[in-house]
Amino acid sequence: MQVIHRRSKWKWKRSRFAKIVGDWNSFLRGSNLSRSGLRAAKGITSILRSMLLRPKDPTVRLTLIIASFLVVGLGVLLTTRKEYPPRTGSGGITPWSPAPALSSPEVVPALPEVPPSLIPDGARVIPLESFPDDPRLDSVGRMLKSGQYAAAEVACRTVLKDRPDIGRAEFLLGLAITKQKRYEEAKPHFRAALATDQQFLERMHAAHFLGWCHYHLGEMPEARVRFEEHLALVPEESDSLFALAVVSIAEDRIEDAERLLAQAFVGFGEGKPRDQARVLVRQSDLALRRDDAIKAEELLAKAATLAPTFPEIWAKTARVKDRLGKSEQAEIARTNERTLREKLSGSSEGGA
Repeated sequence: MQVIHRRSKWKWKRSRFAKIVGDWNSFLRGSNLSRSGLRAAKGITSILRSMLLRPKDPTVRLTLIIASFLVVGLGVLLTTRKEYPPRTGSGGITPWSPAPALSSPEVVPALPEVPPSLIPDGARVIPLESFPDDPRLDSVGRMLKSGQYAAAEVACRTVLKDRPDIGRAEFLLGLAITKQKRYEEAKPHFRAALATDQQFLERMHAAHFLGWCHYHLGEMPEARVRFEEHLALVPEESDSLFALAVVSIAEDRIEDAERLLAQAFVGFGEGKPRDQARVLVRQSDLALRRDDAIKAEELLAKAATLAPTFPEIWAKTARVKDRLGKSEQAEIARTNERTLREKLSGSSEGGA
């Protein structure tokens, strides 16, 4: 009876172990292994299974079980297929190599003072309060994001011709005109949007874009009022902090500008490298005002790392390098600038 009991107990252990191995195989099938790694792990499991069922000594079996899981676990670590994010960078720009290669797919003409508009991509969003609207305006946001400013202007004027009471259409029209640098013409449309009581989604940003119109027209006091008005609605909004810094530079309020630029840089964060580059370029301008060309050089180098396709960064870098007597590096920076502007000119002609 004792022998029969031992055999039945060992038979139960064999079946239990077989279930564990089956569960392990199911785990392998659902794991993130490469095809070769999966075959290797299954092969190791099969070999160890046949080995583990032979020894009768419990100590030997326990030791082999532990060793088997360690071996299979190590195989999983070594053969798991890792997914890496796509590499992003300067598009092949090496700032001070003898022959810098500029192969970035996107070229930006200059550091834009007016930031991208905060407009929905076109999906219909149900606001908390109703307001007059038109479905044709949903496509305007997409036009503005893709640089089709003239088409966006036409679409807004068409809507306003049929529905002159729509404040959102006035705002988007003002924005489309602003993007075409017709700042005086854009101002009344932003004012008309703000004059309504309609709580459309982009209303809170109307003062911000009106502030940029005032800035580009040299109306600094009015620009400051509008940017502060926007910050009252959206506290710590980095675009308006940067805008107030630019106004402070124009008004020669250097300490205020430095403080606001530092706040804006932190506010933009690593997720907005081009906006951070805008801040660094302005900080380099302040460094040159203090006659600190070395600091300006350092700031522009960081800006070129964050936004290597901005020609303005390379143009300012060339001037700073000349000032420091680094003629060879200055020429490389000018070459980068020329190459980027040629790419920009070529893409513009192709688009036309």
